[in-house]
This record gives sequence, C-alpha cells and structure tokens, in this order.
Amino acid sequence: MANNKKNTPSSGEGYIFTFQQIGNHVKVTATEEQSGIEISTIAPYTLSQTDMQTLALKKLKLVLKKQHDNNT
Repeated sequence: MANNKKNTPSSGEGYIFTFQQIGNHVKVTATEEQSGIEISTIAPYTLSQTDMQTLALKKLKLVLKKQHDNNT
C-alpha cells in the first residue's frame, strides 16, 4: 500500500483539524486551540470530511472530559 500523504488543515469553533491521507484511510488530527490538547483517529477515506471531523471531535471531547474529571 502506497503512502499518499496530503495534509489539509481545517478549523472551526476553537478546534483545528488536519487530514492526512494514508492509502485507503485518512488520519484525522483534532486539536483544541485553547488547551493545545490533540487526538488522532483513523477513518476510511470514503467518509465525508464533515463525518471525519465529527468522529474526531467526539473523541477529543471525550479526552477533554476525562482530563477535566481527573482534575476535579
């Protein structure tokens, strides 16, 4: 499988998303601008960019909630 890497940044409402195509998948990185906390997930390239962002944002919010719960 060839690595066809393409970085495409996107942002919205305090989050930055980066998309990197790797073969038949896309690595989606989501970063919260305020805290700098970042997660990555892998999605099939057939998903829409909106669906990829939704998937990554759900994971990021889960990580942020866990961190908040551990700090209280």
